[in-house]
Formats: sequence, C-alpha cells, structure tokens
Amino acid sequence: MDILDIMLRNEIPETEKKEYKIKRLSELYKTDVILKLKPLTYSKVMEIKGMENDMQVHIILGGDCEGLFRNKELMEKYNAATPAELVKKMLIPGEIEEIAKAIEVLSGYRKNTIDEIKKNK
Repeated sequence: MDILDIMLRNEIPETEKKEYKIKRLSELYKTDVILKLKPLTYSKVMEIKGMENDMQVHIILGGDCEGLFRNKELMEKYNAATPAELVKKMLIPGEIEEIAKAIEVLSGYRKNTIDEIKKNK
C-alpha cells in the first residue's frame, strides 16, 4: 500500500493535547495547578521563529489550550499589560523553559520523527 492509499483510507489525526502539573505552584497552593497544552501549527512556529525576543514565552502562549495567559482578570491580578508579561510574572524561568520544551515535543521537535529506510542491495 502506498502513502496516498494510507492517507486517503484513514481519518485525519486529532491534535494531541496533554496536561502538565506545575509542581511549584501546586505545592504553593496545595492543589494541582495543571496546564493543558497543545502542539503549535506550522504557521505559528514560523511566526514565533521570526520573533527576536521571548521565543519561549510565545511558544507557551501558542500552546496554551485554555487561553489561561490571555485571561483579562488574571492579567489584572498580576498587573500584566500583555499575555507575555503574565507568563513571565506567573512562572519562574525554569518553568518557562520546561513548558516551552513540552510544547516543542508535542509539535514534533526535540525528538526523532522520521526513520530512514535502508534497502538491501
């Protein structure tokens, strides 16, 4: 069966979403603080790659399933003028880096996604 047959016979795969617990905030608030994350689209990756500053913060904003960091009430509470500023006020640098890496993995980065087929001669 060739790739065209495979792609036409099967359903389009759904976007993989995962949940991650933020340990520091969970311990601090004595309840699970969970982020729901999704992979970035190709267009979003290209947009973020064109940015010079805060790439990891923008990866988090793009991968945030629930729009947590765009919530107006939360932005007001943390006195953050923008969603990017809220990410930097809510999370510590190591958390920002780890969350961005998790979104990158969901998006197909930081892992091997293809295998070379070697033919016997």
